[in-house]
Amino acid sequence: MQQLSGLDAAFVTLESHRTPMHVSAALVYAPGVKTGESLDIGTVFSAFQNSIDHIPFLTQKLKSLPMGFDEPYWVPDSRFVLAQHISEIPLDEARDWADLTRQLALIHGEGLNMKRPLWQAVLLSKLDNVPGIQPGSVILMLKVHHACIDGVSLAAMIGMLHKIKNETIAKSRVAHKLNDYELWSRATVKSWSRPIKLAATVSKLLPKMSKLQTLDRPDTLESRTDNRRTRFNNKVNAQRVVGAVRIPIESVRLIKRFVRGITYNDIAVSVIGGALRQYLQIHGELPRYSLVSGVPVNVRRQGDLQRGNKLATMQVGLATDIEDPVSRVRAVHQYALLGKQKINALGTGTIMDISDGLTPNALAEGLRALNFASTHLEDMPVPFHVMITNVPGPQEDIAMEDYPLHSILGLGPIRQSMGLFHIVIQTAKEQTISFTSCHSMMPDPEVYEACLSQSISALVQACR
Repeated sequence: MQQLSGLDAAFVTLESHRTPMHVSAALVYAPGVKTGESLDIGTVFSAFQNSIDHIPFLTQKLKSLPMGFDEPYWVPDSRFVLAQHISEIPLDEARDWADLTRQLALIHGEGLNMKRPLWQAVLLSKLDNVPGIQPGSVILMLKVHHACIDGVSLAAMIGMLHKIKNETIAKSRVAHKLNDYELWSRATVKSWSRPIKLAATVSKLLPKMSKLQTLDRPDTLESRTDNRRTRFNNKVNAQRVVGAVRIPIESVRLIKRFVRGITYNDIAVSVIGGALRQYLQIHGELPRYSLVSGVPVNVRRQGDLQRGNKLATMQVGLATDIEDPVSRVRAVHQYALLGKQKINALGTGTIMDISDGLTPNALAEGLRALNFASTHLEDMPVPFHVMITNVPGPQEDIAMEDYPLHSILGLGPIRQSMGLFHIVIQTAKEQTISFTSCHSMMPDPEVYEACLSQSISALVQACR
């Protein structure tokens, strides 16, 4: 049995009706190459059936110790039924993109059953009337709890679902099953070691904190950041809104050729910065200084595709105070370099070490106190205004049997005081920027979606 890390357990703690902590991937499949037919529920069922032995959390549920004495464990679900996790919804009334995004938001906003394995797959069929999507296409909405996966392991799961049947895949090893006595024994020993581990982490952290003060801003960075709250740093409600833009890979490569030295992620972050600048201007709320994004950084070793989260989060300025799109992407690149310097100075495993050094109850109470302070104290500064994560996409054509995977959109979890989440996915054909928010913070998602489109258009035009 595998135990959750402190960071994984934090996502379970944050789970609520208003803040379901799962990640969704909307996989768009074109009609079959040979048959011309749409992907059907039977093919989806077979793909998951063939993957059960290779993706452990498909058949495992959480087992918690009473009173939150230790982090939960993953245990086999003796009542697991695959059909309970896979369903189909025909979208007969999806006449345009707005109808489709409303349906995606509705499905994404529904929490998972925390007493079963923490995933769900929903096949959305009959999308013939949605502009920009080939007639006969379908969307497979894959929902997985954040306690199970991060961006890298989500990409690995998607890749596993598209392995051909006769390909040899190493099965996951079945871990030894612990009885209740062993669980309590391990929890007791761990409770003694936690204070020692926390003290060691803090003792290492303090000198690193002083080192941060020696990191000066690059001379080329004219933009400045601000940590005051925005409309996205308040209470969230249960009604989700989503949207996405799809950028041809040729446009992304054009920008990268013109603006030397930047990365593909810099381009996506600067596009989001331009969109936020315009959106907040429309609402008369654009701050004088730049907004800051939280950007998760993968800290896995090469080849590590195990479940759970292995990441750190760095601060990257969005340069929302800069109007020119080319100057903005250059500033974002400088912010990213500065963010990497800071996170390297602190150590990439610091957050994970701190979360492992606290008991689940202490971590839960700390998160609740932080949420209360960030939503009730007007002058409470925020570390990030929005979240932006990069999920690796397939760099070659893949298909589920005869049905090509045409596009991938990602939808992330939002929480109190962090109500706008972006997922960037780049494949060999396109870069997609998807966002998730709630209706109270963003009642007009179509406006923000238009701002994203205009931001990328302005950057491409400037480069041309």
